[in-house]
Amino acid sequence: MGSGASSNRSVQKAKDSNLGQLLAEKVARADEVATQIQELTDAVATDAVAKARDAVAVSQVNMDELFLRVQEGAAMFSQDMKTKLNSQVQVALANHDDDRINFLLDSAIAASIVDGANPCIRQAADGMAEKQLQEAIAAGEPKRLKGALVAAKRLNATHVPSFGLAVERYREVRKLPQGWDVQQMVLDREGNKMVSKLKVSSPEGKEVFQKLLDLTCRKVYTRDRRGDNVPDRLELVRVTAVTNDDLWADYMVRRENLRRELEADPADFEEYQVDTATGSEGCGAGGEGAQMQEIVTDLATDFGEPLLACVNEVFLFHGTNTFAANKITTGNFKINLAGSNAGTLYGRGIYLAENATKSDEYTQPLPSGERHMLVCRAMLGRVYYTDEKKTDPRTCEDACLRGRFNSVLGDRKKCRGTFREFIIFDEEQVYANYILSYRRVNAPAAPAAAASAAAAS
Repeated sequence: MGSGASSNRSVQKAKDSNLGQLLAEKVARADEVATQIQELTDAVATDAVAKARDAVAVSQVNMDELFLRVQEGAAMFSQDMKTKLNSQVQVALANHDDDRINFLLDSAIAASIVDGANPCIRQAADGMAEKQLQEAIAAGEPKRLKGALVAAKRLNATHVPSFGLAVERYREVRKLPQGWDVQQMVLDREGNKMVSKLKVSSPEGKEVFQKLLDLTCRKVYTRDRRGDNVPDRLELVRVTAVTNDDLWADYMVRRENLRRELEADPADFEEYQVDTATGSEGCGAGGEGAQMQEIVTDLATDFGEPLLACVNEVFLFHGTNTFAANKITTGNFKINLAGSNAGTLYGRGIYLAENATKSDEYTQPLPSGERHMLVCRAMLGRVYYTDEKKTDPRTCEDACLRGRFNSVLGDRKKCRGTFREFIIFDEEQVYANYILSYRRVNAPAAPAAAASAAAAS
């Protein structure tokens, strides 16, 4: 029994050994098959990628070829259209068919082919512009003159003889100042606005505006600075003169009406002096303060019209941002947005200041640090004066909108030691004359003051 059992165990061990070896061989074979599958997969993927790259390259070649063909087709179509238009315009010119000429010129403008390379189209454009300008000059109507000038610009025909004559006729009927470049206003037109914004490039001109900033600065802090330091100086970067046909005409009509109104009823009228005419306190050293009146007089006269003291016409500042400065000088102030920067202490109106440092409080800098402020002509007319610390905005509004006054003077300089503010509730009483681009300048701290500030921090 003992020897038989031992024999059986040996046989079993041999079987287990063979089974283990068999399993090991199968595992090795499975690994080999997996490796082969991976290699095959990699090969297939590599082949697929290569084929995809080839396809993309072929596709790119096809796309480039297609793009070239489209360009060639467009050029052929454009040339064909020019040829046909030229031919049709030639026939219309021969037949003196103005309606047909105008129709064809509209097509030429849409296709941007009103140029010297298309002689018949050029001839038709010049002839039509000249005819419309002559008719508008004879009619002498502002709207018709403006339309003919704008049409000449669209037709690239500002070189025709009657263009300059129409410009002068338009200046005459619209009573625009002689110094205005009306031709440039036509060329720079913004939408339906005859407006031009030209840089004052002369060093002498820029020096005048720098002096205007310097002599109206007062280093006084108010809460509207919201923690910012009062700058030591406002350094001028650029001056832009604004000539705006519609806004100037509205302003001048309002000025004449106000003059007549105050002439007929001068009660409660008082002429006010402002710092933009006399200089701020403490700015008279070396006789500079005495130059302010001359500076302002020259600015007003050179631009177009002297200031009228009988309507309290003055120059005042308005702080803003670059976007609003361009919007205001093109389309005027918007009373419904008034106070969005300056608050509405005296009602919803246009807030102006006689001191550049006051208007600077409401400017917003560009990333470069550049800020923007308007120099405006303003008619104060009959002024509603208040030196109360707390005012009722509705009372101020009613004094001008329902009462006999034309503006509000809030004297915070008297009651708080800060600044006087001027508020106008009629957009036509303000004309944004210049855009000043400038930077704030602060003097470096003295060594002792800097050390003290560092120790305190």
